[in-house]
Amino acid sequence: MLSAFKYRLYPKPEQETRLNRSLLSLCNLYNDLKAEEMRRYNEEHKSTSQITFRALALDARKHNEKLQHIHSQVVQNVGDRIHRSFRNFFEGRARFPNWKKPQKYNSLTFPQFGFRLDLKKGLFLFGLGCVRIFVHRPLLGKVKRLTIKREAGGEWHAIFVTERQESVRSPLAEIPIDRIRGADMGLSKFMTFDDSTSAEYPKFMTVGGQDRSAPASLLKEAQGLQASSRTRPKACRAPPAHQAPARRLPEKAGPPNLH
Repeated sequence: MLSAFKYRLYPKPEQETRLNRSLLSLCNLYNDLKAEEMRRYNEEHKSTSQITFRALALDARKHNEKLQHIHSQVVQNVGDRIHRSFRNFFEGRARFPNWKKPQKYNSLTFPQFGFRLDLKKGLFLFGLGCVRIFVHRPLLGKVKRLTIKREAGGEWHAIFVTERQESVRSPLAEIPIDRIRGADMGLSKFMTFDDSTSAEYPKFMTVGGQDRSAPASLLKEAQGLQASSRTRPKACRAPPAHQAPARRLPEKAGPPNLH
């Protein structure tokens, strides 16, 4: 089965700049391939195959200096993406592919090569070097592909897709009977087990003489009264020095009394 493992990346400023430039170049390549597909379909009434899309992407890489700094398989993956988009449209599974905007093209994929994970040095990426990565859980299975994704908040993540054997669960008949327990949730008792034993409801700690098991509305009301009593003296103090006190404007003088 296939599994996905997502880890946080911490690229250096220069590495982040290169990643953003790579995404911009790949976004422009995606739009160029889409324009070529539309032109060919309107003129020849034929759709482009996946192999042709990959060849067009590699040919564009030969004539584009910015794309030459990106791994060839990453460039080929752009052809796979545009081919998948048009195939889903022709088969009625999706709408017509839109033009990609640079701020919304947020990922690049290494299908097989161009990366290497080292727990001590970090994640090696073609054209970037070693990028700091936080591996918070072990990577299980054989790595099939890697996707570098830019999140909306500016964070970077590495998503590994691995293939591993599906875990086999033991049949219920093979589980020892002493390891099987039954329990019933109740009102007077928290839980009653199959051997007639029971467990009481847990008692929570008290805060400020108030029982935590009391209704939340009463606790919030009591806490609100305590907070208002503490903050009222502060509100009655004089305004700070940088805040000028409010002054009352003089009333408009009436006509002079001639009598």
